[in-house]
Amino acid sequence: MHRALQIALGVLFLATVAVAPVWTQSTDDETAPDEESTTGTGADSDGEADIDTAEESPFGFGLGIGLGTQSFDEDGETVVYQSAALYPTFSYGKLSLGLDLTLNYTFTGGDGNDFDIREDDWVPGEDTNFAELYLGKIRFLQWAQVGDPLYARLGSLDNVTLGNGFIMGGYRNTHFLPGRRILGARLNLDGELFGFPYVGFESMAANLAAFDVYGGRFYLRPLAGTEIPVVSGLQVGSSLVTDRNPDYHVDKLDTADRTGAAAVFDDPDGVLVWGADVRLPILTEPPFTLATFSDYVRQDDTNGAMIGTGGRIVRVITYGAQLRYIGENFVPVYFDSAYDLYRLEKYALYETDTSVIEEHLGWFASTGLSLFEDLFVFNVSMEGPFGDVENARNQVTGLVRLDRGLIPSLSLEARYRELDFNSVEDLVDPENSSIDARVTYYTGPAAISLVYNLRYDPSIDDYVITSGLQSEITLR
Repeated sequence: MHRALQIALGVLFLATVAVAPVWTQSTDDETAPDEESTTGTGADSDGEADIDTAEESPFGFGLGIGLGTQSFDEDGETVVYQSAALYPTFSYGKLSLGLDLTLNYTFTGGDGNDFDIREDDWVPGEDTNFAELYLGKIRFLQWAQVGDPLYARLGSLDNVTLGNGFIMGGYRNTHFLPGRRILGARLNLDGELFGFPYVGFESMAANLAAFDVYGGRFYLRPLAGTEIPVVSGLQVGSSLVTDRNPDYHVDKLDTADRTGAAAVFDDPDGVLVWGADVRLPILTEPPFTLATFSDYVRQDDTNGAMIGTGGRIVRVITYGAQLRYIGENFVPVYFDSAYDLYRLEKYALYETDTSVIEEHLGWFASTGLSLFEDLFVFNVSMEGPFGDVENARNQVTGLVRLDRGLIPSLSLEARYRELDFNSVEDLVDPENSSIDARVTYYTGPAAISLVYNLRYDPSIDDYVITSGLQSEITLR
């Protein structure tokens, strides 16, 4: 009880410090949204200008107040907590900051009056240090948006792709929410910012508290200064991504709970993946767009390559296709969206001298719809080997997103991934799959969200399911 009161007072102090400096400020600016799918804190609505100020204030402030329930996986059991949260957001021009001050608690005891706070959210333990715990209270600290000449972000990373995505494509560090929020970073700089469009770079770090997965890509546009049709947009790049600690997340599990590769590898060496790429936009103006691209990648003693194309048809139909060369034990898109769940399974292929997956040709295909100025998005992609290749898997990924605006009071996002797809029955088999879904209903300044997450964790050979019902009121 004494510890619970200490934590509660600490949260109240953090909230007071966060809110007090700008409580009297108002805004006409939009605050930056979090990269992960959330109900947000009113990022799509504008505030009201300060009537006592002759000019619009450059400052922006919003406060989300959340109440609800949230389930956590604790020692293999699902435990349900009530939750109370403050989501203050601040902005100044293109700079924005969002915090997550959530208190998960239960009323326990025979009379239901004993107050118990989930200490894992606030008290460092054997598996979580101070930086890992408290850096995660930052939802985002962001400058500008993806695609701007200068883009920088600290916070949750939900869809990080470097170059054509053959080394890192769709990487996310949000698999362990709500139990653990990981603070990552992105920094992209294009020479157009200085009137020199010939060079640029993209970079990322998955976890600033551990600095385990990080990398970047440097690229050239050698013909950017010319007006030669088509080839003036040619881009040539080189990427490098490393994982210094492949068992970082597994180290947080009890040794007795580990299975598969997690039980085999103790203190593995690091991983280094590098490559070169080229990209050439051929059609850049709607209603038809088309780009071609190619990659060559090295993973330790093996290599892989691909050539592909992608774009849009009549603005609304998206498409993509790749022909892949897969060397012995090569893993295409090594750092993909499920990487944090399958680090050691991939490491087992990376470090082995035994032929587990033979050299072969593979394929990738995707298609989808993007309607009403991207308010509704549907996409499905599949990949696999040509023919029957031992230990080579077919994979399928799906996304449905309905943004608020198409239906004024509703938004929806659902993602599905199956890493071993061989028949229709596999689509309903949770093994080797993950599901993330959020449905939000809006009424005035309030939002009510139903959240459901399922992921298969090969490190414990079991499913981890979390869910929650969240209500949030946004004050601006």
